[in-house]
Amino acid sequence: MTVDTSALSGNLTFLPLPDILQLLHTSSCSGILRVKSPYSLTPGVVYFEKGAPIDALALEKSGLDALYELFGWVDGSFSFSTEKVNASRVIKTGMMEIILDGTRMLDDGKIVKQGPRDASVQEDESTTDGSNLPIIRRPISNYSYVLDEEEVPNGQNIVTQGRHGDWICVMLNGYADVIRQTKKDGVTITRLGPGSLIGNISSLMSTKSVRTATLVARGRVSLGVLDMQRIHTEFSILTPQFRTMAVSLDKRLLQATDTVVDIHLGMLNPKEAIAGKRLLMEQGAMDETVQIIEEGEVCVVRQTKQGPIPLAYLEKGDYVGNIPCMNTGHEPSGAALYVSEDVRLAPVNLEAIQEEYDLASPMIKAILDHVAACVSVTTLIACDFEKMTRRR
Repeated sequence: MTVDTSALSGNLTFLPLPDILQLLHTSSCSGILRVKSPYSLTPGVVYFEKGAPIDALALEKSGLDALYELFGWVDGSFSFSTEKVNASRVIKTGMMEIILDGTRMLDDGKIVKQGPRDASVQEDESTTDGSNLPIIRRPISNYSYVLDEEEVPNGQNIVTQGRHGDWICVMLNGYADVIRQTKKDGVTITRLGPGSLIGNISSLMSTKSVRTATLVARGRVSLGVLDMQRIHTEFSILTPQFRTMAVSLDKRLLQATDTVVDIHLGMLNPKEAIAGKRLLMEQGAMDETVQIIEEGEVCVVRQTKQGPIPLAYLEKGDYVGNIPCMNTGHEPSGAALYVSEDVRLAPVNLEAIQEEYDLASPMIKAILDHVAACVSVTTLIACDFEKMTRRR
């Protein structure tokens, strides 16, 4: 793989498409990704705008269907250039949802694999325990924040639910399961891989932050302990509004996880969640506004084949709407909004939020991106619980 100031290129057997997509997303790249396969006469093309794929072409397909088609191109090469993009946004699905769905469809044989049978990426031995957990992996960057490295043996708790902890680590090697403990048992939510962060935004808000899940090492895990004093300083200089939005993002992750647990325990009651509320925004709406809740309550609900799934219960100080730099896969494209009769919303200057994000430190961006990705993955698990948590 070669990198310069204007391009990224390499071999798909070394850097597969899911890793390329995450790298471009994390780096907020704008430009064109071209994917070539010896088994296709024409290259596949993906158009990016600030790290988000907005359109794609592959064979005779376009849009999201074309992007999924490219997950089957496991042998070949790729190149990314930062040229001007003349394409309309037809793909509105969040990046983590695209990666998880594309990977799952490839595994299920719903995407044709273009290449030799043995060209697929080998599974890490630490993940072959019979589970089918979605794995969150991120490009490892910002090594300058790492103060020390620690090794954690297989099966040991990295984090224990209910204990205090205001530190954040990055997983350098290995995998770990995120487990929410209940009165009945433990519910395994997802699996973190290399590049994932351990800790969340609440770790930056209080020295009394309580861990909301247990994290267990699967195989030998190597952690990078991050410079919290530096990260605290970088977070403190953000505007109050931006910090409030970051906390609201963290809240969505906690509540989406609660939904998974309620489904596992058979306690989910969608009718109760939206009782007395009116529909404000339909799922799939084209509304691109972002608003802050000044009064009242808002319930974020995804409509699925199994029925409505409440994902978050928002109140004063929380935001609603899609902020591209904090894309959770929720409203408007992936969820509806139900509001109480006394709700009052105030508009947010999205350009100002995006500008502040662009000026934020690389680590603050990484933390926000990681939490948003976890929200997206947890939402997928909640909305397709049986399939996403099945055993092979």
